[in-house]
Amino acid sequence: MIRVSRYTMLALAALFSLYHVVRGVITLQIPESPWPSVVAMALYIVATTLSLWPTAPVQMPLWLAFFNLATAIALCLLVTNELDPVANNGYATWHVSSVGTLMTITAARRREWTAWIGVAFLAVQSMAWAMGGLAASVGQGPSLLWAGVGKSAEIGVTGSIVWVAFSMVIARALARAARDAEKLVLAERAAVDWQAAQDAHFT
Repeated sequence: MIRVSRYTMLALAALFSLYHVVRGVITLQIPESPWPSVVAMALYIVATTLSLWPTAPVQMPLWLAFFNLATAIALCLLVTNELDPVANNGYATWHVSSVGTLMTITAARRREWTAWIGVAFLAVQSMAWAMGGLAASVGQGPSLLWAGVGKSAEIGVTGSIVWVAFSMVIARALARAARDAEKLVLAERAAVDWQAAQDAHFT
C-alpha cells in the first residue's frame, strides 16, 4: 500500500494553488485594470501560505478560517469588477478556481461551514455578476436567471462546489478510519493484557 506523506500533499496543494496565480498573471491584459487582480493574487498567496503551513495543527484556527472567507469574498469582488460578463474572459476568471481551492483546503482542515459559506458566496456573486451583464441581451425573468446559472457553470463555479464537497467526504472518511484504527489498537492491547493475566493466573 502506497502512503503519501503530509508534506507531499502540502507541496502538491501549494503547486496547484500557484498554478491559479500563474493563470491570472498571464491574463492580466484582459481586465480593464490589472491592479485589482494583482491585489487579489497577493491576498490569495498569503491565505494559501498560512493555510498550508507545514507545522500547523490539523484543525484550522478560527481566525484563519475567517481570513480565508474574507479572502474568497475579496477575490470575487476584485476580479469580476474589472471583467465583462458578456465576453469570453478565459483564464481571467482564475479567481473561481482559486476560491474553490482555498475553500477546499479550509474544509479539509475541519472548518466546513466556513468553506460552504465561501463557495455559496462565489456561486451567488458569480450569478449576479453574469446576470448584470446579460440583462440587456436576455431580458428579465426566468431566462435571465438560467443564463446567469449557465455563465456561472461555464466559468467553473460548479467544479469549485464539487471540490469542497469531495474534500469533506474524504476528510470525514479519514477521520473515521483514524478513530477505527485507534479503537483496534486499544482492543488489541486489552486482549494482550487479558491474555497476560490469564497466563499469570495459570502459572
